[in-house]
Amino acid sequence: MLFNTPIMVGFGQGAGAPAAFEFAAVVLVVFAVGYVAMARKKTTAGGFYSYISHGLGRELGIGTGYASVVAYSVFEASLAGGFAYFLNLKLNQFGVNIAWPWLALAMVLIISLLTYFDVRISSMVLAIGLISEIVILLIFDGFLFARGHVTAAPLNPVNAFKSFPAEGKLAAGAIGIGLFFAFWSWVGFEMAPNYGEESRDPKRIVPRALYISVIGLGIFYTLTSWASLAGYQTTKAAIAVSQTNAAQNVSV
Repeated sequence: MLFNTPIMVGFGQGAGAPAAFEFAAVVLVVFAVGYVAMARKKTTAGGFYSYISHGLGRELGIGTGYASVVAYSVFEASLAGGFAYFLNLKLNQFGVNIAWPWLALAMVLIISLLTYFDVRISSMVLAIGLISEIVILLIFDGFLFARGHVTAAPLNPVNAFKSFPAEGKLAAGAIGIGLFFAFWSWVGFEMAPNYGEESRDPKRIVPRALYISVIGLGIFYTLTSWASLAGYQTTKAAIAVSQTNAAQNVSV
């Protein structure tokens, strides 16, 4: 939400950012139906590789597996950059200045250590982090909604496909940017079947986890992006801040 929403507001749909999340949620629920059907038939730690190999052959499965590795590596690099950027801003408030590449490498090191050990350690850390961030963002949403600049327009699905004038910014108002970051916000939910072999009842737990992830995140993303707009008197003001200072957009 801190990384994607300002880009969607400032360079995507503007007021239609929450609607973009709604659209992405519907599409991913349809995807999840087929994905859940496969997860119930085949329990594996290989994810996409295993399903594609099982259905279309090992060659296509291997190709998809390598493509997935490259895609997730790029995604992880972007997360490391976003993490380092916001942590650097916070540390500067306390007079500590650590260059962002070192903070990004620290994130990679911590993740590497967690993945080396038993999955229960990672799941415990993830649970603490997930619950904490949800509580923090719900408090954030409450304060922004309390400002009273709430309208129903951002929830209109039609606005997911409407742009706004670029206003001097390259590619601003491109609905493709907003939709890309909307779908991108779900990256990771499809990993649930990878943990099937380590769960007690994978044919029940994995499908439930997938549906909870897709639907729950859809509601949560829509609510939080709507709140970020409610914090400003006009959509134009929110867009202007998003284009100039993305970090300020989610803290003013």
